[in-house]
Amino acid sequence: MCFGLLPYGTSTQATEGRIMAGFLDKAKEQAQRGLAQGKEKVGEVQAQRAGSDLLRRLGAAYYAQQKGSGTPAEVQQALSALEQHIAQHGDGVLRNQ
Repeated sequence: MCFGLLPYGTSTQATEGRIMAGFLDKAKEQAQRGLAQGKEKVGEVQAQRAGSDLLRRLGAAYYAQQKGSGTPAEVQQALSALEQHIAQHGDGVLRNQ
């Protein structure tokens, strides 16, 4: 009489395989989330640095204009570039100085 039982050890091996597969799936998902968060953070840092550079450029252009070696057009160009960056990435560069 056969009750559909598997040979000794097969059921345990299958269960262990499913547990391991579930563990690996969760680990893979967690790693992918971490990678996405890391990429997002890198993008934020790069945007912050670019904003800081634009703000520095505006200050330098204004200073040069006040000293007579710069032009209002250079100040306006630097201001426009900074405003465009702020419109795209937010004004965090202004708050973190």
